[in-house]
Amino acid sequence: MRASLLHERINRGGVLIGVAPPFVSADVVEFFGLLGFDWILLDGEHGPVGVESCHSLIRAADAVGLATVVRIPANEPWLVLTYAESGADAILVPHIADAAAAEHLAQAIRYAPSGRRGSMSGSRAANYGLTQTASDYFVASDHHALPIAMIEDMGYPGGFDNPTVRAEVHDAATRLSQARKTVATVVTDTASAAAAIDAGVRLITLSAGGIITRSAREAIATIRDTAARALENSAAD
Repeated sequence: MRASLLHERINRGGVLIGVAPPFVSADVVEFFGLLGFDWILLDGEHGPVGVESCHSLIRAADAVGLATVVRIPANEPWLVLTYAESGADAILVPHIADAAAAEHLAQAIRYAPSGRRGSMSGSRAANYGLTQTASDYFVASDHHALPIAMIEDMGYPGGFDNPTVRAEVHDAATRLSQARKTVATVVTDTASAAAAIDAGVRLITLSAGGIITRSAREAIATIRDTAARALENSAAD
């Protein structure tokens, strides 16, 4: 029976490092898996990851032992259902601003009696019904796709470094971790990662676009400076 690789790794303890790529393909997924990341964020809200492409991307992740978190566009039961059937390890839903929205998500991703998800025991998430009975699959579904609630409505668009935002994020992470909930956040560098870990965050998301951009610009600037100095020395000779 297929199980959530992310769920298994969370249960082992420690910090898991994920990557959020600015663009995605099966090759990109394989690349980051082979690089050593624990999980990858596949963005179906702001990125072009539809349900059909999601299946192919998750196959690529499975091939290299990379856990998958799929960010979907809205907290709608039919969207949660269709993306969960892809075999994703976790479904990340935006704009979970209160307990009612969180309960709505939990109900959508769980089968009866703990939820209202439409029953299907022959999907990819269920190994097409080939490796277990329907009853076994439904009973074990709590170990499949995990629901992840995204808390993002703080009133400071783009204000990642705003002191108020930083304080709110730190406070939320501390309280959630103390309540024995697994907390995830996005970081831009090793310093922000260390601060997040101190607050109890256990799923660290690295922005691949930010890392690549910063490293590339630094390398370009260094090489150009080196080349300019070499040409100046050559001209002086």
